[in-house]
Amino acid sequence: MRFSNTRTTTFKYENVNVLPDSIDWRQKGAVTPIKNQGSCGCCWPWAFSAIAATEGIHKISTGKLVSLSEQEVVDCDTKGTDHGCEGGYMDGAFKFIIQNHGINTEASYPYKGGCVAVSQLEYSRAVGSLMYAMISTRPDIAYVVAKLSRFTSNPSSHHWQAMNRVFKYLKGTIDYGLTYTGSPSVIEGYSDASWITNMKDYSSTSGWVFLLEGGAISWASKKQTCITNSTMESEFVVLAAAGKEAE
Repeated sequence: MRFSNTRTTTFKYENVNVLPDSIDWRQKGAVTPIKNQGSCGCCWPWAFSAIAATEGIHKISTGKLVSLSEQEVVDCDTKGTDHGCEGGYMDGAFKFIIQNHGINTEASYPYKGGCVAVSQLEYSRAVGSLMYAMISTRPDIAYVVAKLSRFTSNPSSHHWQAMNRVFKYLKGTIDYGLTYTGSPSVIEGYSDASWITNMKDYSSTSGWVFLLEGGAISWASKKQTCITNSTMESEFVVLAAAGKEAE
C-alpha cells in the first residue's frame, strides 16, 4: 500500500491574519505514536523528522492519520545531498517523496532499525590498523582514515564497506613507500583547506605535509574545529595549525 497525493492545491491559510500563540498537534490528532529508531544514529533527525512532518500534513489535509515508512526514505533516498543511512536532510527527503509520487506506509514497508549493525570494537580495531599505516608511511590515506575515524562510536555497514575499500587499496599498493633523495636539505611545508566538506555540520578539512630531502616527514588531514565563513578563512585556520606543527 502506498500513500500518494498528487493534487495541486493553494495554501489554505494564505489569507489568515490571526494566529494562536501555539498549537499542540498531538491534541489535534496529527501526531503518530512514538517510534523507536533502534541503534541507528544517522537516520535521525532527517528521515524521522521528514516522515513525521509528512504524516502531520497528510492528517491536516485529509483528516486521516497514517503512519508512513522511514525505512523507504533510508533505503531509497541515496542521491543528491541524502545518503541513506549515512545521513541526509529533511528538504531532500521531501523532494524524494514528491518525485516518488508518495511514500509507502509503515505497515507495508516497516522500519528495520536503519543500518546493519557493525561491531564497534571490530571497527575501532580496523581504524587503529589503518591509522598505524597512515602515521608510519602512508600519507596518501590520511584523509580517508580521518573520515572513517569519526564513526567509531556508531559505525554502519556503509562505513565498513568503505573501510574494506581502503584495505584493498593498501593491498594493491603494498610497494608504495616514502623515498628521500638527499636534497633539498631544508624543510618544506605545504598546507591546504577544503571549505565545508561536511554539509551536516558545515565543517571544513585541513591538510598539511612537511618534506625533508624530497620525502614527507610529517602530515595530517583533520576536521577543523571551528566553522569558517569563507575559503580564505579556512585557509588561515589550516595555516595556523601547520605553523604549530612546524614549531
